[in-house]
Parts: sequence; structure tokens; C-alpha cells
Amino acid sequence: MANAKEPMLLLDLTGSMNYGVTRLNPTPRHTVLHDAVKIFVQKLSEADTAGEDEEGGGGVRTIGFAHTPRNPQGYVDLEDLNPNNFESHWSQLRFNGSTHIRPGFEQILTVYNGEFGQEDPPPDIALVIATDGVLEDQGWFEDKLGHLPANMSVEIVVVGDGDDNTGVVHEYQSIAARSGDKVHVTSAVGTVDANQLAGHLLQAVS
Repeated sequence: MANAKEPMLLLDLTGSMNYGVTRLNPTPRHTVLHDAVKIFVQKLSEADTAGEDEEGGGGVRTIGFAHTPRNPQGYVDLEDLNPNNFESHWSQLRFNGSTHIRPGFEQILTVYNGEFGQEDPPPDIALVIATDGVLEDQGWFEDKLGHLPANMSVEIVVVGDGDDNTGVVHEYQSIAARSGDKVHVTSAVGTVDANQLAGHLLQAVS
């Protein structure tokens, strides 16, 4: 599988990720996300043989977002995730806090500018956002989506269960419709299979 785009991940670390993946399945949403992202990272690693020569083994640049009193900066930078460091880096995560995406998104843009801003031409970037909730800074986010770097696309993958999360999908679809053809939304509501969720993540970067 050849990578058509350079992937970056922005993950929801808020408290609702502790909720059951469905009303009948109490497995925490973050557990299914863990398994799906691990598959995602493994598949991309298999395709990116050049990453083996990068410092630390390369990988998928990954940032988590949530605002808590213990994490006032509002994001956790996991740096480049690859099969060798995945478990040790993921173990740093704690799922709690409120759904403020701005700090994590701004960090993604900072990383992007630092790593790719001087390349000519810069690579196409596929930013994959996995979330289960409506943002508390939605207005800011929508404005930012309207001013993305020319070579960046955004795929928002919504997880969760029930009418509430279906409503979340519709909310993001409305935002995407107002943000141009570089923003897309995928519903993974009710998805309990990590391979299926990984497929949604991989589709965004193929």
C-alpha cells in the first residue's frame, strides 16, 4: 500500500472516551480506538520503508486534545508513533477533560510548519481527527477549517453510540459542508470492531 498523503493524527482524549462503545457493549471507546490506531500505525509502517532510517524509526505524528486542570496546555504530543514505541507512548494518555480542540490543532499546525513548511513543494497532508463529541470551541475550529494550508485535507472520524453521537455526526457534516471540499466526515458511530475503525482511518490517507 503506497502512501498518497503524509498522515497526521489528532485524537480526542476527553472523559467521554471512557464511555461504552455502544449501549450494550461497555468496552471503553478509547480501548477500541487504541486497537484501531495500533493497526493504522502498523499498516502505514509496512508501507513506509523509508521511516526505518528516520530518527526514532519515523511514524505517524500524533497529538491528543483535551483541557484539564492538570493539562492546561490542552494537548499531549505523542510525537511519531510507530510499532516499536506505540504501547509506551499510548500509556501516557489519560482520558478526561473537556472538548477543546484549539490547543491540539494549533500544535498540529506548528508541527506541520516545522517539518514541512520549508519543503518545495510540501507533501500532501491528511489530518485525521478521531472524536466522539461536539467541540466547545466549535466556532474557532470552523473558522480554522476555512483557512487550511493548501495541501492539507481533514478527515473527521466520529465514534460513539446512540442518538447523541449521530447528532454529533450531523453537526460535523454541517461544518464540513461550509468548509469546502478539503474537509470530510466519516461516521464510525456504533463501531465495535477495531479493524473496521482502522479501515476508516486508513481510508483518509489512501
